[in-house]
Amino acid sequence: MSCHNYCEDVPPPPGTRALLSLGLKYCVRYPRPTNNINSSLNRLENDVRRIFTFRNKQEEDNNYIPQLYIRSDHIFKPLKDDGKEIEDALTLFRSTISAEQRRYRRPRSSNLHPLQWRLIKLKSNNYFIVIEADKNLGACILPLDVYTKRAITEHLGDTSVYKRLSKEEARELMEYTLQRYQVWINKYRYCLSKAEVTVLFRMSLKAHKDPWKMRPIVCCAGTTLNCLSRWLDYHFQRLKPFIPSYIKDGEALLNDLDNLGQLPTNARLFTADANSMYTNINTTHAIAVISEWLDNLPLDEEHGLSDFPLEAVKSAMNFVMKYNIFEFGDLYFHQLIGTAMGTSCACIWATIYFAVHEEFLLTKYSIELLRYKRFIDDMFGIWNGSDERFAEFQADINNFGDLTWGDITIGPVVNFLDSTIIIT
Repeated sequence: MSCHNYCEDVPPPPGTRALLSLGLKYCVRYPRPTNNINSSLNRLENDVRRIFTFRNKQEEDNNYIPQLYIRSDHIFKPLKDDGKEIEDALTLFRSTISAEQRRYRRPRSSNLHPLQWRLIKLKSNNYFIVIEADKNLGACILPLDVYTKRAITEHLGDTSVYKRLSKEEARELMEYTLQRYQVWINKYRYCLSKAEVTVLFRMSLKAHKDPWKMRPIVCCAGTTLNCLSRWLDYHFQRLKPFIPSYIKDGEALLNDLDNLGQLPTNARLFTADANSMYTNINTTHAIAVISEWLDNLPLDEEHGLSDFPLEAVKSAMNFVMKYNIFEFGDLYFHQLIGTAMGTSCACIWATIYFAVHEEFLLTKYSIELLRYKRFIDDMFGIWNGSDERFAEFQADINNFGDLTWGDITIGPVVNFLDSTIIIT
């Protein structure tokens, strides 16, 4: 795993490169186990009480959607009456296990692993910040003030995209959002859990770009609005069969190309990257074109979509995309345009948005496009036409809302989704 150093004036602490090269998910194991079994026993007891509490509850047929359930931290109280026998058994089990565990308890060494010392020193150093690189290219370390300045100059300082709010304005807008959220719940009768968690702004670093830039990420996990976003994501995912360009990943593309057969001698490969796709999707335009696209879909029993909640989905789109309020340090912002990366439905939202325009592209260039696939903001195709016609194609892909495409490459060899594809 790579470690990217962007510290120009002050070098990172010794050993930082070796530490971060292990990856941001690397865990330093203690020399010996902690010998603390209380958390495991608490989980066991809570699971037993939960199962006993719901033992006679029957789930509604075909009403369980795993993606829409949120992990609960609810603590079940000790059982009474007909559950007293189970409580006695749990008490006996805890005391027996604890007694057996004490027999084998040994003192832990107070010596820390060298990597642990490096972690402690790095964590206590407020001059640096460690973030992930874009495209899974490892870890990056840079001065915290550089990170903060880049957030403002590259993203949050753009007043056409982000509106700065005072703390009081942010609180009032969030309260209004919660009220709208409850109205949506009452109107469409869907029970979604509430969670009072603050939405946070952070960034990853595009280490593969020269000069390097930052990718904005709005962390919505666990928030009230993201409950609705997860619901929206679930129903949008059901529409993937209506997106001809959709591919799950690079392996899916390679499997598709394996069945392609012999290509014409003039065929060429091409790729393109969307320019800041999420923030350049005009929200008003996206809601309008996606709503029209939804209205024209065959949402019937033949396609397994007779239960598709069309009006609720269109209403939820407006709600999720227009009320993104977040904080960065002690600053508060309301995103005015674009899709907040981090919200659950962001990827499929962006996928569907440009798929609306692709219906026009696939029709107009049906002869030249031997293959056309897209993974969110990465485009791949096989072109069998003139340069003049390809220039026209480029103009057309850049003629949809505010979204534009760059880094367009065409030739016998292209790199796409960590693969090098060659016409032989």
